[in-house]
Amino acid sequence: MDNGTRLFQIFSEYLNENGCPDKPGFMLKKNHTQRVMALSRMIAEKQGCSQEDIDLAVLIALLHDIGRFDELRILQMFDSSRFNHAMYGASLLFDQGLIRRFQKDESFDRLIRKAIENHNRLAIEDGLDERTLFHCRLIRDADKLDNFYVKLSEKVEDTFAGTGVSRKTVEDSRISPAVLQAVREQHCVKLADRHEPLDYYICIMAFAFDLYFPCSYEYVREKDYISRLYGQFAYHDPDTAVQMEEIRDIISSYVNKKAEGELS
Repeated sequence: MDNGTRLFQIFSEYLNENGCPDKPGFMLKKNHTQRVMALSRMIAEKQGCSQEDIDLAVLIALLHDIGRFDELRILQMFDSSRFNHAMYGASLLFDQGLIRRFQKDESFDRLIRKAIENHNRLAIEDGLDERTLFHCRLIRDADKLDNFYVKLSEKVEDTFAGTGVSRKTVEDSRISPAVLQAVREQHCVKLADRHEPLDYYICIMAFAFDLYFPCSYEYVREKDYISRLYGQFAYHDPDTAVQMEEIRDIISSYVNKKAEGELS
């Protein structure tokens, strides 16, 4: 049994004791965790990391969303505006000592904590040492790469667990002006600017602006994620349809240029 498999087994045992497997969204997040572990390993290996850093990347990926399961249990839904799962998860692991169930060595605690705390922020905090910054960038990339996949493969009702949002709700949706402007400026979308159901999917597409490693852009282009995310819905409002074409074109062009090394 490799280290990743062993860790995921411990993680699954923890969720069986403390999770809420009957809730919509539980399996979505558990499966997401396993895929992010694989993506983190892929990026770390492509970057030529040592085995120690590969193992660290996999461990961070395992634990990055551990707070999501309490979010689902407490709120009965996922709501990042009311529950910061990254900060909650970091506190659970390091203030309450849960990290020792997964990692006996304390020497990497600060690095792991910072990577988890920063994985969902609009931007990584300043003042981190080079190795910690590297792992923050790595988990952010791996998490975003799988979010592209999740938003293509999962039902809308699971993505918006507990909210009552459906595919029709998304297809009838318009786009908030601040969300459209963020894409035009090639920025990630702020959570506070998401007011319409469709904003959520545009926010995911705009994750492309925050990827760091060249192999991440190559992966997005290889999977054709941006065009596929655009194409998964019909857009019933004529203005929304035109704006979504613009959004697709802006982000696709950006991904292609980054994959080709035309943008720094």
